[in-house]
Amino acid sequence: MMMNRLLGAVVTSLVLTSLLTAGDPSDVDLVILDNEQRIVGTLSDDPASAEHVLIKTINGLLRLPKVRVTSVELGVTSRFKQLKDDDLDGLITLARWCRTKGYQQAALTALDKAFIIVRVDAKRPYDLSALALYARITDELKGPETALPLYRWYRANGGRDAEAITRLDELEAIVGRVDTPGLVPPVATASATPAAEVAALAGGTASEGLEAKGWLGEAAQWSNPVTGEIVPLIGDDRLPGIKRALNVTFGKGGKDKAALKKSVNLDATEDHVLTLHMKNKSTQPLRVSIAVKTGQWVFHESLIQVVKSDEGWKELRFDLKDATFKSEKSKWANNAQVESLDEVKEVQVLIYNKDVEGTALISGMRFLSDKEL
Repeated sequence: MMMNRLLGAVVTSLVLTSLLTAGDPSDVDLVILDNEQRIVGTLSDDPASAEHVLIKTINGLLRLPKVRVTSVELGVTSRFKQLKDDDLDGLITLARWCRTKGYQQAALTALDKAFIIVRVDAKRPYDLSALALYARITDELKGPETALPLYRWYRANGGRDAEAITRLDELEAIVGRVDTPGLVPPVATASATPAAEVAALAGGTASEGLEAKGWLGEAAQWSNPVTGEIVPLIGDDRLPGIKRALNVTFGKGGKDKAALKKSVNLDATEDHVLTLHMKNKSTQPLRVSIAVKTGQWVFHESLIQVVKSDEGWKELRFDLKDATFKSEKSKWANNAQVESLDEVKEVQVLIYNKDVEGTALISGMRFLSDKEL
């Protein structure tokens, strides 16, 4: 009895901490135990025992008997992993589930994959309402120019949904009506990997990624005043295929830098290069680095890169496997690799502004694999 109470107390602590500090909820599973306690993490089988499961939480690895688990609500990544590459119906079903849960970028990812299948196999039957949904989400996340061919594809195949046709009429009133019966539009720019709902950067275009939500200023003892908010991109700030970006506003505060942070729950073992696009809106060059907290919340900071005020959007890349990071273990010399890449718990953007006040825009933040470099 005492052991059960102790286990219950430990699990309760893990649950509360996970709920308070976990990253994107779309990327974790919700595990419900026989005592109705809930654990937020990633569920997997225990390779050492068929009678146990492992739950990877933000605090570490929890091992439990399978009989304790009564139900599991899978997150986006786990649901993607269960699908085969050619599971058209499964991808459409997943997209609708993501839509109802508010995971719009993941829904677009699923529909991108689904309609690549349709494009490859024109005779493959599919639910026409899924094409209307594809057009609608593309319209919301990538803009009307990208969505217009999808709306036309929907109409050409006999689609009659009032909302979709009304939106198509609105767009064609601006650009002119073009009937293309049976024409399948080219493949759209691929969406983000589902694991963090991060967006692709291909051919100079950018989509919303890690920058899209969840950023907070670091504590005042470590950072100058800094805030981050999502803003629409207008005028000279526009990027192809993207509507919004993270606007970072930093001020004076007596410290060397302003630090903006985001809680995550990521495995960067394979996708180990953090990329982002930044536009310096201040009048002075900005010295920028990134930091990650991994494992037992160990802090690692990269080398500094410079973003000038007159060079527009600039891509910055930080390879977490390079021996160019500094930490307490390296005595703050930039000659160490990041430890525990399979447990990235926090990402920070550091702007060494000192007495400089200003703003910067961030877009397309995501992790790249070696194949994408």
